[in-house]
Amino acid sequence: MNTGCLLYPLSFTCFDALDWSISKNQVYQMNNWYELWSKSGANPNFRVQNPEIYIKGFNWVENWIKSYFFNKVSDFIFGILFMILVIYIFFIKLKKKVITKKLDKYTKMSYILLIVIFFEWFYNHPALRYGGYCVIALLIFIPFSSYLNKLNIDFQKFNKTAIILVMISGMVFEYRNIDRVKNEMEIYHYRPILDVFYEIDDSYFNLHRIIQNNKNSRGLFGKSIF
Repeated sequence: MNTGCLLYPLSFTCFDALDWSISKNQVYQMNNWYELWSKSGANPNFRVQNPEIYIKGFNWVENWIKSYFFNKVSDFIFGILFMILVIYIFFIKLKKKVITKKLDKYTKMSYILLIVIFFEWFYNHPALRYGGYCVIALLIFIPFSSYLNKLNIDFQKFNKTAIILVMISGMVFEYRNIDRVKNEMEIYHYRPILDVFYEIDDSYFNLHRIIQNNKNSRGLFGKSIF
């Protein structure tokens, strides 16, 4: 709502007529920037030449695989597969028998939709932070969960196993994030405790000035609200 767009940063969903709207040209530029960043065409220390050409079609795939898939996406997928292996080993010991169950049509339809979303994610914004975590995880978890749903589990034993798995998952999650933050501090030379600095440019306050200078007849956007 604060951008004037129904779906930011898609410029064709934006309305220029609103007082607080971001111009469609600026939204278009931001969309290209997000796309460039997610396709490994830019980072805090690097930016490719000819970014408009780089993000078109599949020109970016080779560099994306080299710079981003290894080792961020690959580590994420291997982490999921390892977790599934651990859960499988635990659950296979708890099963009493296998129950024959078929996937219902809603699960099938949801999975097909998920595949479509995955291709949209990969083509337009293939960064884990831009929806990749959920999409990739669900593509793997749904088939595995459907398999687990066929197992007749002894739930008294399951409760203890589940608590152990949650504790292990929490510890692994915290360790991986601490290690990731440490690694990125070294790569980008960032010192969040010793040198906290955020650049502020005068142009950041353009919206503030627009609101102050365009006070409506009721005084709704007057200076008093600041």
